[in-house]
Amino acid sequence: MIIGQAPAAISAPRRRCAPADGYILFAVTTTNAINATLYSNLDFDPIHDFVPVAALMRVPNVMVPNPSVAAKTVPEFMAHAKANQGKINVVSTGNGTVPNVSGELFNMMAGVKMVNVQYRGAPLALTDLLNGQVQVYLASTTISVGHFRAGRLRALAVTAMEF
Repeated sequence: MIIGQAPAAISAPRRRCAPADGYILFAVTTTNAINATLYSNLDFDPIHDFVPVAALMRVPNVMVPNPSVAAKTVPEFMAHAKANQGKINVVSTGNGTVPNVSGELFNMMAGVKMVNVQYRGAPLALTDLLNGQVQVYLASTTISVGHFRAGRLRALAVTAMEF
């Protein structure tokens, strides 16, 4: 077995051209879905060029405020964000990533403007969230669940039916 790893925009066209002999398995992530909405000139069609075989995992996302943010619910956080337009920093791990798209979607749906602060990865972002450098992170449960269990962070919302 050979396992290769490459960014979705590079690996997807390669997998699309591979023979349909059952020897190539391509793990599709949220990045592939996001890329389809961000780029009009992809070398592949994420819907028609691949055949789904199985769902390997689902990773819910959570809305995680800095501990000093008083909001205990999403409506309370929305009111806080509306009262502080452009003053609330929201974590992003790069343009087009799940936290970035989630933050922009929240801005649109809530009618607020939070400032996108980009990090090179989740560990640095979580450190700054805990230390108060940023006010909210729309994070995956895999990177934040330990902090929930330890009582260091709380979730305002989760993108799953159960957690």
